[in-house]
Amino acid sequence: MKTSYYKTNLALLKINSPELVQKIEYSEMGEDLILMEAHNGHNNTCQIRTSGGKSLFLHSSHDPQQEAVRLIEKFDTSIPKAWFIIGLGLGYHLFELVKRLDDQSEIIVIEKRIDLFKSSLSLFDWSWILQKIKIEFIIGEEVRVLDEKIGKFLPDNFLKIISRSQN
Repeated sequence: MKTSYYKTNLALLKINSPELVQKIEYSEMGEDLILMEAHNGHNNTCQIRTSGGKSLFLHSSHDPQQEAVRLIEKFDTSIPKAWFIIGLGLGYHLFELVKRLDDQSEIIVIEKRIDLFKSSLSLFDWSWILQKIKIEFIIGEEVRVLDEKIGKFLPDNFLKIISRSQN
């Protein structure tokens, strides 16, 4: 892991999200998270060990960057100005999306695992993203917090999140 990326990324993230930085700093890596080099030798990928003992790749084991290019190519990035990324993983699809967006775009990133986000902050330079667009991170939050945080971006009564866990 590149600690220089991590420190720089945290410093930039702290400007708008000091509470998130504190959560990241106190978080530990899950024992079920396995970071590894992709088969192309140029990228990192990761696996999650399931409770059943199987492993699930979150990105391509061969070329996660190319996988992200293929995913984002499917979207017309000139039309919507607000994007939701649900499930960040190491962030390859977010990086590819941001390359194609103008600086007026807004992104909300939702990732339930703090350790994945922390890994991405250690592996990649996020400075160009954090300085280019308006981005809100909802990392490691309960569903009930989503409505409040997403509401900052959208007009009143535009969106309501309903979850079975609200019972």
